[in-house]
Amino acid sequence: MTIIMSSEYVFASIIHASFNGYLVINYYTGNQIFVKFCSKFSILDLYVRQILIATPFYLHFFRFWLLVFNKKKRYFVFTLVIIIIITIGPLLYMMSGQYFEINIYFLPKGGCGYQIFSDIPFYIEIMYCNLFVVLALPFTLILINYLLYRSVAKKLYNTDRPKVMECRRILKGILLQGLFALVFQIPPIAYLLYYSIS
Repeated sequence: MTIIMSSEYVFASIIHASFNGYLVINYYTGNQIFVKFCSKFSILDLYVRQILIATPFYLHFFRFWLLVFNKKKRYFVFTLVIIIIITIGPLLYMMSGQYFEINIYFLPKGGCGYQIFSDIPFYIEIMYCNLFVVLALPFTLILINYLLYRSVAKKLYNTDRPKVMECRRILKGILLQGLFALVFQIPPIAYLLYYSIS
Protein backbone atom coordinates (compact mmCIF):
# COMPACT_ATOMS: atom_id res chain seq x y z
CA MET A 1 0.00 0.00 0.00
CA THR A 2 2.85 2.37 0.82
CA ILE A 3 4.47 1.90 -2.59
CA ILE A 4 1.18 2.47 -4.43
CA MET A 5 0.31 5.58 -2.44
CA SER A 6 3.86 6.97 -2.68
CA SER A 7 3.86 6.49 -6.45
CA GLU A 8 0.51 8.26 -6.73
CA TYR A 9 1.70 11.14 -4.57
CA VAL A 10 4.83 11.52 -6.72
CA PHE A 11 2.69 11.53 -9.88
CA ALA A 12 0.22 14.04 -8.39
CA SER A 13 3.08 16.25 -7.22
CA ILE A 14 4.64 16.22 -10.70
CA ILE A 15 1.29 17.19 -12.26
CA HIS A 16 0.77 19.94 -9.69
CA ALA A 17 4.31 21.30 -10.03
CA SER A 18 4.04 21.22 -13.83
CA PHE A 19 0.76 23.14 -13.79
CA ASN A 20 2.04 25.77 -11.38
CA GLY A 21 5.35 25.94 -13.25
CA TYR A 22 3.44 26.63 -16.46
CA LEU A 23 1.59 29.50 -14.78
CA VAL A 24 4.71 30.96 -13.15
CA ILE A 25 6.88 30.74 -16.27
CA ASN A 26 4.23 32.39 -18.42
CA TYR A 27 3.69 35.08 -15.81
CA TYR A 28 7.36 36.02 -15.48
CA THR A 29 8.19 35.75 -19.18
CA GLY A 30 5.09 37.68 -20.20
CA ASN A 31 3.97 34.93 -22.57
CA GLN A 32 0.32 34.44 -23.33
CA ILE A 33 -1.47 31.66 -21.48
CA PHE A 34 -3.47 29.37 -23.76
CA VAL A 35 -6.81 29.31 -21.97
CA LYS A 36 -8.02 25.92 -23.20
CA PHE A 37 -4.71 24.18 -22.46
CA CYS A 38 -4.36 25.87 -19.08
CA SER A 39 -7.94 25.07 -18.13
CA LYS A 40 -7.59 21.41 -19.11
CA PHE A 41 -4.31 21.19 -17.20
CA SER A 42 -6.05 22.73 -14.17
CA ILE A 43 -8.84 20.16 -14.44
CA LEU A 44 -6.29 17.33 -14.56
CA ASP A 45 -4.49 18.79 -11.54
CA LEU A 46 -7.76 18.92 -9.60
CA TYR A 47 -9.05 15.47 -10.54
CA VAL A 48 -5.80 13.59 -9.93
CA ARG A 49 -6.30 14.37 -6.25
CA GLN A 50 -9.63 12.53 -6.25
CA ILE A 51 -7.83 9.38 -7.33
CA LEU A 52 -5.49 9.88 -4.37
CA ILE A 53 -8.53 9.88 -2.09
CA ALA A 54 -10.10 6.83 -3.74
CA THR A 55 -7.01 4.60 -3.76
CA PRO A 56 -6.89 3.93 0.02
CA PHE A 57 -10.58 3.08 -0.20
CA TYR A 58 -9.88 0.46 -2.90
CA LEU A 59 -6.98 -1.03 -0.96
CA HIS A 60 -8.89 -1.20 2.32
CA PHE A 61 -11.95 -2.61 0.58
CA PHE A 62 -9.73 -5.33 -0.92
CA ARG A 63 -8.35 -6.16 2.54
CA PHE A 64 -11.84 -6.06 4.05
CA TRP A 65 -13.16 -8.44 1.40
CA LEU A 66 -10.32 -10.91 1.93
CA LEU A 67 -10.65 -10.94 5.71
CA VAL A 68 -14.42 -10.85 6.12
CA PHE A 69 -15.79 -12.46 2.95
CA ASN A 70 -12.88 -14.76 2.13
CA LYS A 71 -15.18 -17.57 0.92
CA LYS A 72 -17.05 -15.44 -1.63
CA LYS A 73 -14.24 -14.50 -4.01
CA ARG A 74 -16.27 -14.87 -7.19
CA TYR A 75 -18.27 -11.71 -6.44
CA PHE A 76 -15.18 -9.65 -5.67
CA VAL A 77 -14.41 -8.51 -9.24
CA PHE A 78 -18.02 -7.52 -9.89
CA THR A 79 -18.23 -5.59 -6.61
CA LEU A 80 -14.89 -3.85 -7.23
CA VAL A 81 -15.98 -2.81 -10.74
CA ILE A 82 -19.20 -1.32 -9.31
CA ILE A 83 -17.19 0.58 -6.69
CA ILE A 84 -14.77 1.91 -9.31
CA ILE A 85 -17.70 3.04 -11.48
CA ILE A 86 -19.28 4.83 -8.52
CA THR A 87 -16.06 6.56 -7.45
CA ILE A 88 -14.40 7.30 -10.81
CA GLY A 89 -17.40 7.28 -13.19
CA PRO A 90 -18.61 10.83 -12.41
CA LEU A 91 -15.05 12.07 -12.74
CA LEU A 92 -14.63 10.52 -16.18
CA TYR A 93 -18.01 11.81 -17.34
CA MET A 94 -17.19 15.37 -16.36
CA MET A 95 -13.68 15.19 -17.80
CA SER A 96 -14.96 13.82 -21.12
CA GLY A 97 -17.26 16.82 -21.56
CA GLN A 98 -14.48 19.23 -20.69
CA TYR A 99 -11.60 17.59 -22.57
CA PHE A 100 -13.51 16.81 -25.76
CA GLU A 101 -15.07 20.29 -25.63
CA ILE A 102 -18.68 19.11 -25.83
CA ASN A 103 -20.98 22.15 -25.53
CA ILE A 104 -18.36 24.03 -23.55
CA TYR A 105 -18.59 27.43 -21.97
CA PHE A 106 -16.06 29.42 -19.98
CA LEU A 107 -16.39 30.98 -16.55
CA PRO A 108 -13.85 33.37 -15.01
CA LYS A 109 -11.41 31.74 -12.61
CA GLY A 110 -8.10 32.75 -11.11
CA GLY A 111 -4.91 31.27 -12.49
CA CYS A 112 -5.86 30.49 -16.06
CA GLY A 113 -8.29 33.36 -16.37
CA TYR A 114 -11.17 31.09 -17.37
CA GLN A 115 -12.28 27.56 -16.58
CA ILE A 116 -13.90 25.18 -19.07
CA PHE A 117 -17.28 23.77 -18.14
CA SER A 118 -19.45 21.52 -20.25
CA ASP A 119 -23.16 21.72 -20.92
CA ILE A 120 -23.59 17.98 -21.44
CA PRO A 121 -26.72 16.40 -19.91
CA PHE A 122 -26.70 16.02 -16.13
CA TYR A 123 -23.31 17.74 -15.79
CA ILE A 124 -24.28 19.78 -12.72
CA GLU A 125 -26.03 16.83 -11.05
CA ILE A 126 -23.05 14.57 -11.65
CA MET A 127 -20.70 17.27 -10.35
CA TYR A 128 -22.65 17.36 -7.08
CA CYS A 129 -22.74 13.56 -7.00
CA ASN A 130 -18.97 13.57 -7.41
CA LEU A 131 -18.60 16.03 -4.52
CA PHE A 132 -20.76 13.76 -2.37
CA VAL A 133 -18.62 10.74 -3.30
CA VAL A 134 -15.43 12.62 -2.38
CA LEU A 135 -16.90 13.60 0.98
CA ALA A 136 -18.34 10.13 1.66
CA LEU A 137 -15.17 8.15 0.87
CA PRO A 138 -13.29 8.99 4.11
CA PHE A 139 -16.35 8.10 6.22
CA THR A 140 -16.80 4.85 4.30
CA LEU A 141 -13.11 4.10 4.75
CA ILE A 142 -13.47 4.64 8.49
CA LEU A 143 -16.50 2.32 8.59
CA ILE A 144 -14.73 -0.41 6.61
CA ASN A 145 -11.70 -0.26 8.88
CA TYR A 146 -13.88 -0.37 11.98
CA LEU A 147 -15.65 -3.47 10.64
CA LEU A 148 -12.25 -4.98 9.88
CA TYR A 149 -11.11 -4.31 13.43
CA ARG A 150 -14.29 -5.85 14.85
CA SER A 151 -13.88 -8.95 12.70
CA VAL A 152 -10.23 -9.44 13.64
CA ALA A 153 -10.87 -8.67 17.31
CA LYS A 154 -13.70 -11.19 17.44
CA LYS A 155 -11.52 -13.92 15.91
CA LEU A 156 -8.44 -13.20 18.03
CA TYR A 157 -9.86 -11.92 21.32
CA ASN A 158 -9.43 -15.13 23.34
CA THR A 159 -6.24 -16.35 21.68
CA ASP A 160 -4.00 -13.36 21.02
CA ARG A 161 -4.74 -10.20 23.01
CA PRO A 162 -1.51 -8.37 22.04
CA LYS A 163 -2.49 -8.82 18.39
CA VAL A 164 -5.90 -7.28 19.15
CA MET A 165 -4.19 -4.29 20.79
CA GLU A 166 -1.94 -3.91 17.75
CA CYS A 167 -5.02 -3.98 15.50
CA ARG A 168 -6.58 -1.26 17.65
CA ARG A 169 -3.49 0.96 17.23
CA ILE A 170 -3.53 0.34 13.47
CA LEU A 171 -7.24 1.23 13.39
CA LYS A 172 -6.55 4.53 15.17
CA GLY A 173 -3.85 5.38 12.62
CA ILE A 174 -6.13 4.54 9.70
CA LEU A 175 -8.98 6.56 11.23
CA LEU A 176 -6.64 9.53 11.47
CA GLN A 177 -5.61 8.98 7.84
CA GLY A 178 -9.26 8.99 6.77
CA LEU A 179 -9.96 12.17 8.72
CA PHE A 180 -6.97 13.91 7.11
CA ALA A 181 -8.38 13.11 3.68
CA LEU A 182 -11.71 14.59 4.75
CA VAL A 183 -10.23 17.72 6.33
CA PHE A 184 -8.06 18.51 3.32
CA GLN A 185 -10.99 18.09 0.92
CA ILE A 186 -13.33 20.48 2.73
CA PRO A 187 -11.75 23.77 1.47
CA PRO A 188 -11.73 22.83 -2.25
CA ILE A 189 -15.26 21.41 -2.04
CA ALA A 190 -16.50 24.49 -0.18
CA TYR A 191 -14.87 26.62 -2.88
CA LEU A 192 -16.54 24.60 -5.64
CA LEU A 193 -19.93 24.82 -3.95
CA TYR A 194 -19.56 28.57 -3.45
CA TYR A 195 -18.34 28.98 -7.02
CA SER A 196 -21.24 26.97 -8.45
CA ILE A 197 -23.86 28.81 -6.37
CA SER A 198 -22.59 32.32 -7.15
